[in-house]
Amino acid sequence: RQNGAVVRTIDTLLGSANPAISPDGTQIAHEAIRTACDSSSATCLTTLLRGIDGTERGFLVGGFTQPSWVGGARLLTTAGGPWTYVIGSSFNNVKQWTFPTIPDTFIPTISDAEATPSSDRFAVLAETDRVALFSGNGLFPANPTFQCQFVAPAGVVMDSPSWSPEGTSLAWGQSDGIWTVNVGALSGGCAGATPTRVLPGASEPDWGPANVNPGARPTPGAGPGPATGSLTIQLSAPRFGNISVLNKKGVKVSTSFSAACRGALLLVVRKAEAKRLQIGTTDTIIAKIGPGSLDAGAFTATLRPKARYARALKGATRVTTFVVSTGVIGNEAPVVTARKVVFTG
Repeated sequence: RQNGAVVRTIDTLLGSANPAISPDGTQIAHEAIRTACDSSSATCLTTLLRGIDGTERGFLVGGFTQPSWVGGARLLTTAGGPWTYVIGSSFNNVKQWTFPTIPDTFIPTISDAEATPSSDRFAVLAETDRVALFSGNGLFPANPTFQCQFVAPAGVVMDSPSWSPEGTSLAWGQSDGIWTVNVGALSGGCAGATPTRVLPGASEPDWGPANVNPGARPTPGAGPGPATGSLTIQLSAPRFGNISVLNKKGVKVSTSFSAACRGALLLVVRKAEAKRLQIGTTDTIIAKIGPGSLDAGAFTATLRPKARYARALKGATRVTTFVVSTGVIGNEAPVVTARKVVFTG
C-alpha cells in the first residue's frame, strides 16, 4: 500500500525485475528468466504476465523487456529497438513497430517505451542521454510522429520516463534526481516546455492514477504479512559449483524458518534442462531432504544428487539447478524460497 504495508509477496523462483501493475489492478507484468529466446529453448530475460494473486498467465517468446501498460489490457515493451504492442492477456497476438527516426542520432537503441492511457502520445529512452516524445496516429500499425526530445547534460544518465494520468506531463529520472515537464498539447516541437527537477536524489519515477493518500505508516513487524501466511524462510546457497564436487560431496546450503513447520529442502532441475540432460520430462528433483517436521531456527544441510542423476550429470559440462526451501504451517499455503546455482564441468 502507499504507506508501505505489505499486501502480498509473490515468489517468482527465477527472479524478476521492472514490475508493472495494470491500471485496473488485476494483472502484473514483469521481466523474468524463461526458456523464451527462440525455438532452441535458450533462456533469456523476457516479459511475463501474472494475475494479481501471482498466478502465471504466459510470457513473450523473444526477449522482450521493460513492460508498461497501455490502458488495462495492452502492454508496450521493447526488444532491442522496435516497440511491441501486446494485445490482451494472450501472448499470441504480438505486433512490432519500427521506431521513427530521432533527429541528431545514429539509429539509437531505444528502450523503456511509455504510452499515455489514450495511446495518443509516446515517450522512449533513446540510448541513455535523451528522452524522445512522439504523438500518436492511432493504434498499430500506424507509426507515431516524432515531436521533440529532451537531452541530458554530458555524462548524465536518464531513465524511466513516465506519463501523468492525463497525459500532459512527463517525468523521468536522472543521476541528480527526478525531473518533470509539462508538454501541453505536444505540438510545435514542445516549444516552451522547460523541465524542472522536483525530487533531488530520487530515481525511477512511476506516475500512477491514484491520489496520494498513504495514511499512517505501519508499525514495524505489524500489519498484513505475505498472503502465504505467517511463515518466512531465509535461504543461502552458492551461485556456482563444480559438477564433480556436486556428485561426490553435494552442495552445502543454509536455510532458516521463522516458525515451526513441516518443510523440505530440494535441488531441482527445470523442465527444459531436465530434457536436455535426459533425466526427466518435467521439473525434476535430483536431491532432497525431507519433508519432515522442523523447529524454528536455522540449519545447514548438504544436498547430494541421487545415484542415477549423478551418472547423468557426470558427462555434462554445465547444469543449472535451483535450491528450493519450502515450508507449511497447518492448512496455510506453502511458502517457497529458491536460489539459482550453476554447476560446470
